[in-house]
Amino acid sequence: MSIDILFVKSVTGGSEAFFSSNQVNGYNLTRDVPLPSIPVLDSWIKYKGYTTDYFDLDRNGHDGLLEKANDADVIGFYLNFSVHFKVMDAVKRVKNRFPEKIVVIGGPSILDLKENFYNLSSSRFPLLVKEKVGLYADAIVYGDGEIALETILHHKDNPDEIGNLIDNDHESSWGIIYKDTKGKIHVSTKPGLVSELSLLPIPNHEIYKNLIPVAFVETSRGCPFGCPFCEMPDLSTSFRVKDRKQIITEIDYLQQIGINHVIITDPSIYPSNRMDMLSEIFAGRGMKWTGFAKPGLWNSSEPFYSKETLRKAKDSGCAVLFFGGESASEKTQKLYSKPKLEVLLEMEHRCKEVGLLSCWSFMILNPGETRQDVDRLINLVTEMEPGMCVFSPFLLMPNSEMDKHPKEYNLRITDPNYKLKAAELYAKFSSNAGAEKKEKIGHMIEKYPRLMRFLLKLRMHKVNYFECIETGFGLSDGAFEMLRVESTLNRNTNIQVGKSHYHLLIEMAAAEG
Repeated sequence: MSIDILFVKSVTGGSEAFFSSNQVNGYNLTRDVPLPSIPVLDSWIKYKGYTTDYFDLDRNGHDGLLEKANDADVIGFYLNFSVHFKVMDAVKRVKNRFPEKIVVIGGPSILDLKENFYNLSSSRFPLLVKEKVGLYADAIVYGDGEIALETILHHKDNPDEIGNLIDNDHESSWGIIYKDTKGKIHVSTKPGLVSELSLLPIPNHEIYKNLIPVAFVETSRGCPFGCPFCEMPDLSTSFRVKDRKQIITEIDYLQQIGINHVIITDPSIYPSNRMDMLSEIFAGRGMKWTGFAKPGLWNSSEPFYSKETLRKAKDSGCAVLFFGGESASEKTQKLYSKPKLEVLLEMEHRCKEVGLLSCWSFMILNPGETRQDVDRLINLVTEMEPGMCVFSPFLLMPNSEMDKHPKEYNLRITDPNYKLKAAELYAKFSSNAGAEKKEKIGHMIEKYPRLMRFLLKLRMHKVNYFECIETGFGLSDGAFEMLRVESTLNRNTNIQVGKSHYHLLIEMAAAEG
């Protein structure tokens, strides 16, 4: 029986850097994690009268994919740079076997590339031929995917009509980049946007049978803040929320199908009364939930959430809240419009007072920062002593304000083509991921810091696509300092370093089955 669209799942990647064990209660923690977007898109497409199917590439492999794809008119892939090569290999196999079928790719990595996606290449043989693997995709979707996918399905029998819609800036084509049958690329300059979230049906979380029983739930889309380092600046111009009734309906449904662990995907639970609303919705259900929280604002001396709000969250089943601390430099905090250090300390103090676990994230060697600032960060985190903490080197993100105006942020881009190399660079960078590998490298840094700094810089020389004008520090310097921070905190504190709220909830859900 023919179906309209087949959704293909592949792991989001990077999980191996956080899990010390790969197996919990029969679940594989790097393979059996659901993806947030597929249940949402599946429900929307069915709501619009089309038929769908789902395929797990990680569990069933390429042969199973080709068998499934035979029955579909459109095949949709989710792409993240951490699984870039695996997904693009699958795309190539599908397109070679079924050239008449429409292959669509979406996901967060698309925002970095847009039409440049078609120029992506990978080595067919080491150091020999480069093949433009991006050309195997017919359409690319960025932004909200619902209406864009609906448009592609509506015109699947005459897909070149999609190009005409894009050329005329028709609203139904927003968020689509399409390569027509003659090879011409049509680019929509506006991201896909569902303006009224009340139009969305309940996501089909039952699609993920046999995966870890955890659900990703969005109570809003977009972001009310405009962080200059964010790779998705359009988020700050399109903040939309779901109402209380809509959220209750989805949580009721999750309980009915036996899912009791929820990750709120909103970039920030904002404003603070929405934290109270979520606590009221989850109260008395016996569920566990987590989400991204905001510690405060630069121009305020008070944390964003009161002690009573945090206590209500804890009592309702909130297992942990994730806070973006960003830096231990007041200068950097002001640059990013982030809270003063005293606010970070007070927010952590309030969490401890109500018994709520926290996870904090910080970036290492932001523009203008020195190794002394890194030492201050170690001291700050040691004083805060949160339950968990995650770190990353500062990254100049494509399409961010810092990327568009690097000199204003004390930065120099040394490789203007870095966006096209991002997938390959990410693969090399993540090859050193994994809890065990990072622990070994940390020990080596403690014993031989100068040697390890040199070796890391040598290994990552192609990854250094930017540097700070003032200090000369680049990505490899940030990576070294990150490993030094993690090693120091692991040795001197009881903080779970490198583990986030996201991974804690996944482990809890897997353990409880």
